[in-house]
Amino acid sequence: LVGLESNNGVRSFLGVRYAKRPTGWTAPPVAVHSRGTVNATALRPSCAQQIATTSPEPEDCLFLNVYAGPPADQTSLNLKATVVWVHGGANSSEYDGPLLAQNNVIAVSVNTRASAAGLLALRWVVDNVLQFGGNGTDVTVVVRMIGG
Repeated sequence: LVGLESNNGVRSFLGVRYAKRPTGWTAPPVAVHSRGTVNATALRPSCAQQIATTSPEPEDCLFLNVYAGPPADQTSLNLKATVVWVHGGANSSEYDGPLLAQNNVIAVSVNTRASAAGLLALRWVVDNVLQFGGNGTDVTVVVRMIGG
């Protein structure tokens, strides 16, 4: 992955695909494994918040963002805890991934609402967080639910 690095050492990997583009509302997304260089320097569209009757919001939204501090020794003694933020709707942004990364945590935000697609994102995190210095067995999921 090619990401961004800030002056304070926080590395941001934005718009990382964690599942294939859905082909309709009935087809479940499938996990995807990228090969080669992947550009992870830009945020991707949020998921549709409702079924639109005119111009639908993008359906291709199964992306996540990873925020990590400077690379560290990836021995089991130095792996960082991971926090995964899944918003409850409206792609809410009360989450500061770079701030968590400055405080020795791998932070992940998911573009989709809490759903089966969110579970695929969690599987991706557990399987891939080691490459960012995170511990796949020390993952906390934070979900903000909105509405009734």
